[in-house]
Amino acid sequence: MTRARLAQGRPDPRLDWSRFPRSTLAVGQRLYRAARRAPWWFCACGDCRFDLASPRGTCYLGTDAVSGLLESIGVEWTTGGPVTRAFLHQRKVYTWEVSTRTALANVVSRRAVGYRVTNELSDMTPYTVPQAFAAVLDGVLHGRRHAFDGIRFRTRFDTGATTRGVALFGDEGLLSTRSVQVRDVDDALVDELCALGVLVADPPVLAELEVATDP
Repeated sequence: MTRARLAQGRPDPRLDWSRFPRSTLAVGQRLYRAARRAPWWFCACGDCRFDLASPRGTCYLGTDAVSGLLESIGVEWTTGGPVTRAFLHQRKVYTWEVSTRTALANVVSRRAVGYRVTNELSDMTPYTVPQAFAAVLDGVLHGRRHAFDGIRFRTRFDTGATTRGVALFGDEGLLSTRSVQVRDVDDALVDELCALGVLVADPPVLAELEVATDP
């Protein structure tokens, strides 16, 4: 097999998935998403990486505001020129506070190698294989409850050393928004993007334009 071909296969049903490596979100920890509209939806459409099948669903978040913002603007930034403040200000950062201790299957743990997990799981397309892993992990029960509340993974557009992606599992539909806070994409957040090297440029104002005169 060459590196031009994917190595990541489907989950092996013979393995004990109840012992898959995990990480924990503490009560009170905040998760973030940036979007133009309220993003608190557990998706089962199959168009996203770790989507579960209806009646279950998956909600995608980050562990800090910049991570969520990078996921929101990533396509435009990496495939185009500088982004504008007006483009960024169209988005809001939504913050949700974890209310119960949350166990995540950690697909970026080194011990995940024992389950034949590779880094391709977090960036491969199509999503058939990642969704198969999500279904297996969501199906692990501890008594009457799910042993895993989601997956910790490496997000597509955040190249930082810390893993910041969280795919939460739940019943398909709207997440309870009682503890959600909303923050505008302000100058402080824009400055954090600029510090990473994201080019933020505004179109010139009228006074700065040179007006050509008729010959």
